[in-house]
Amino acid sequence: MPDLHWLFGHKGRFINFSLALNERIRMAGGETMLVRYFPEPVEEAKLPQFHELNAFFWQRRPNHGMDFGLVDTLVGGELTSLHVHNVADVPGNFAARPRPDALYRFSHSTWFRDKAEFSGCLGRANVFIAPRVAEGIGMALLEAMAQGKLVLAHGAPTNSEYVSNWVNGILFNKDRPEPVSIRGSAAQLAKMGWRTVV
Repeated sequence: MPDLHWLFGHKGRFINFSLALNERIRMAGGETMLVRYFPEPVEEAKLPQFHELNAFFWQRRPNHGMDFGLVDTLVGGELTSLHVHNVADVPGNFAARPRPDALYRFSHSTWFRDKAEFSGCLGRANVFIAPRVAEGIGMALLEAMAQGKLVLAHGAPTNSEYVSNWVNGILFNKDRPEPVSIRGSAAQLAKMGWRTVV
């Protein structure tokens, strides 16, 4: 929302999960409390292995540039497999088709029968690409970190408030995507992401 929105709402009381939004509201004269949320982390013994890189991407906001082509550009050359859950938040046909010369195994899904089937598919991945440009809380990103997955996200709040680039995950610019080499550092970055949640 524009700053004018927060000026009009300055008499309101807010709970914020985003440091950036917390500061905007505070500067507009609003009463705000910053809260951090972390899901329960998996046990260290259950952290994923990284001898292969298997990625999961839910193509939720392809209309914002968070699409299969972006993921393929970023890490397509590094992956063993890529699963695209192709259910967008907006209407349209956003088919995900790998290049003929892609070296990774490609799979895709639409709706799952139940949450367990979705969790099983997500559980086979050790690399997670955050599905949206920016988040309010960023639950998907936080859950992936708690499960020990390497997280890649566009560098905007709240993504950038939980992920420190090349320390506990990777931040990228969706408007200027460049391939990233993650093979040598995936396990260490993912472990640091998990430790952040712990």
